[in-house]
Amino acid sequence: MKDDPQPELIPNEEEEDINLEHVLPEKPESNWPHIDPELAQAYYNRIGNLVLLKAKNNSTVGNSSFADKRKVLKESAFLLTSEVGKSANWRTKEIPRSPETACNGCGRNVALTP
Repeated sequence: MKDDPQPELIPNEEEEDINLEHVLPEKPESNWPHIDPELAQAYYNRIGNLVLLKAKNNSTVGNSSFADKRKVLKESAFLLTSEVGKSANWRTKEIPRSPETACNGCGRNVALTP
């Protein structure tokens, strides 16, 4: 674990501390010129496009380009978040299409269905 006085690995119900980051934003605008707005609408809420991130970092990255977001994502203590940050690009083909693909490597104890 990284030397952080408030590590991300402690379960926390406070939304002000940790929340979901949409890597591809709902409204990509000029920071994502290669993504059509209608395509963004179809992909932004998929599980493969969501990562856990400290709320303060989430606010900082906002609708930034992936090049800017990846700098923050790859420094996360959350394994899946940091793996997304290691990606060279983030286009629709990089967004996993199913929960099974998105959780590849999560471990055998992750339940994908209730």
